[in-house]
Amino acid sequence: MTSIASITESASIPQPDTGALNPAGILATGFSFWSSKVLLTAVDLGVFTHLAGNRLRGEELGQILGLHPRGIWDFFDALVALGFLQRSGNGVDALYFNSAETEQFLDRNKPSYVGGMLEMCNARLYGFWGSLTEALRTGRPQNEAKTGGDLFGNLYRSPEKLEGFPGRFCGWFSAACRCRRAGCARAAGGKNHCLKNPVRFLLRWLRVPIPP
Repeated sequence: MTSIASITESASIPQPDTGALNPAGILATGFSFWSSKVLLTAVDLGVFTHLAGNRLRGEELGQILGLHPRGIWDFFDALVALGFLQRSGNGVDALYFNSAETEQFLDRNKPSYVGGMLEMCNARLYGFWGSLTEALRTGRPQNEAKTGGDLFGNLYRSPEKLEGFPGRFCGWFSAACRCRRAGCARAAGGKNHCLKNPVRFLLRWLRVPIPP
């Protein structure tokens, strides 16, 4: 009589080759909030705007930004490691300057600025995503509604905020449209209409009622 044990022993059950497996992707994703927060903080502080067209020592840049000297070199070197800044030289006399991309897209004085969306992510979304577990368990919103707030209600009550809100997204949507220009042109009958009026494009995307 054949026992269950003998069947189990003779069965060919494929086993993963643990020697070929690598947890690097898992760990990289798990720690990716570190690099995200470094970039969002740099945008919020105006690092790339102050460095636009300039090369500054870490101490000088830290003073301009109002930062405590303890962490300035670690912070700026982290931006170098992530590819958002470049550095010439070593030590306290090293000069920091923007990469080609951050010079073009993260200088607030340029129309190509895409940092408005990142500023909003830092101010609002980063904290909300910290409550993802609670949102999944309760089904309740974790944005302003959680504390009785209303994002668009607050915007409409403040003319200054309402005026500045769409502008935060113009550069971001223009950049997105440049990346998808051919598709936008086809969708608009040969006209890049989202490039012509990115504010209306944004409001429609957010499902905000606007006149035709």
